[in-house]
Amino acid sequence: MWRAVLLLVLTAAAPPPDRGEALRALVAQDLSLAVVGHRLAVANVSACTQRAPQVGLVLQDLAQFSGADRTAAARTFGLGEAPAVSAVVPGSVADQAGLRAGDAIVAIDGATIGAAPKRDGFQRIAQIDSALAAGPVVLTIRAAGAGAKTVALAGTPGCALRVQLVPARKPDAWRDGTIVSATDALMGFAADDNEIAAVVAHELAHIISNHRPENSISKRENRAQELEADRMSLALMQRAGFDPAAAIRFRTRFGARYGAGLLSDRTHPPTRERLRVMQAELTRLTQ
Repeated sequence: MWRAVLLLVLTAAAPPPDRGEALRALVAQDLSLAVVGHRLAVANVSACTQRAPQVGLVLQDLAQFSGADRTAAARTFGLGEAPAVSAVVPGSVADQAGLRAGDAIVAIDGATIGAAPKRDGFQRIAQIDSALAAGPVVLTIRAAGAGAKTVALAGTPGCALRVQLVPARKPDAWRDGTIVSATDALMGFAADDNEIAAVVAHELAHIISNHRPENSISKRENRAQELEADRMSLALMQRAGFDPAAAIRFRTRFGARYGAGLLSDRTHPPTRERLRVMQAELTRLTQ
């Protein structure tokens, strides 16, 4: 991923007692997702025909927020008028360049970032994304209590994978092109980074295999695609240093609670069949 987008719109029926604490928890989950996505994208670049530099930045913009969340975000993260770094993937080029959470991004290649449009709170983040994707790029940074400085970033070669966290009550993950979304409920269900990697690797396998969207094929074809992604995901995890057996652990627990999937219309294979395919692949990988 170039960075992970945090969609900071809390969807709980009642506001949490400490909105700042809730936002910090989402940022922590967002960073975990970004770390996993970065590792998978970089380690599996040779398997990807679609590639993009991986920088390791997680960004946010005060324009994303509204109402009480906007006030809490400004207070909690020190957000001002410019988009800023929310978190940095450890060991990434952004980390090595000295970028830190709270750094405001005020210009790209010398061009000042303008005011946020009223109708699109993510437009400026998308602008930074596009520059990072085209890379190398020079960002002008303003840290709290310090003057502006420039940072040159040339991303690490990786798969064209972007990950983003979406607050929602249902544990779910999906892909839209090369963007992989995971809900915070899913992140909470996952036992550790290995299980998060199982989810992201499954979606990355769909991207690598150029699988067609679910709504454009038959249920039978989609079930076949899901099984192929299940099988491929284990090798992608292993190549990135994750435990491929975690995919089986995750699927076992998820299947026990939710059955074949969140959608019970037979678009996905039954859990037993998915586990059989993954166990056979795990045996092959560990022989």
